[in-house]
Amino acid sequence: MSYEKDDSRRVPRPAETDSLRAAYRFLGGSEAAVPESPGESHAERSTREGRALWKWAKEAARCLKPEAWLARFEESEEGGQEHRVWYSNEEGRYYKATHAGRYGWYAALDYRFNKRTQEDEPYVGMGNATPLQYLDRLLQQNKVFSDDIVLEGVWIEADGLVILTSQRFIQGNPSTPGEILEVMDVLGFERIPGLPANSEDCFSFYDRRTRTAAFDAHTGNYIRVSCGDVVPIDLVMVRADDAMHDYLCRRIDGAKQ
Repeated sequence: MSYEKDDSRRVPRPAETDSLRAAYRFLGGSEAAVPESPGESHAERSTREGRALWKWAKEAARCLKPEAWLARFEESEEGGQEHRVWYSNEEGRYYKATHAGRYGWYAALDYRFNKRTQEDEPYVGMGNATPLQYLDRLLQQNKVFSDDIVLEGVWIEADGLVILTSQRFIQGNPSTPGEILEVMDVLGFERIPGLPANSEDCFSFYDRRTRTAAFDAHTGNYIRVSCGDVVPIDLVMVRADDAMHDYLCRRIDGAKQ
């Protein structure tokens, strides 16, 4: 997709900008509809959080009827592995619906057995996010890059829950690898060497001060707008826990020696 900042076309909706944060707090706090279960699988966790998000949506009047929205997405030729996409000319915003029962990508620390050393070794891999991980990723995109992603609501299809968000229209051209490295350095991120996490043609970055990691950083996810600024979009943002923080810092520091 091509994006450009165009705030003059955007319809301000300040009352809605807190919906993303409110849903995240509900899923991550003691109010959650389905309590966390020790030892639950990733699939069980995703189901629990989906139920909690649906409960929040009912209480917050964010349950949407899918019929009208699905027709819009069917008419659109945009979208990908993570989302179905529709652009509103009237509002100057892109609307993104997750595929039913799936909530985009997320990066996590895991372990795999090394036959040579006969030991489990840590690595960062990309996999399916849970609803809470997905919402947290979007919150970090808003916070770090001053984006304005809004949680519009949710609906249910045969294959599961769908999360609908919207974000501003940005038009421009894909950036270069050099521009990506430059803008992330200015923002305080260090490149994580040898860790694409998704594909071999993208970067990964870490800001150890805020413990924020950014994955899936390829040229298609950075836009150079008319004024020359480079704007990151749709990165996979992760708040690192202690184990991931230590692992990423070791990789970065090891490459400097």
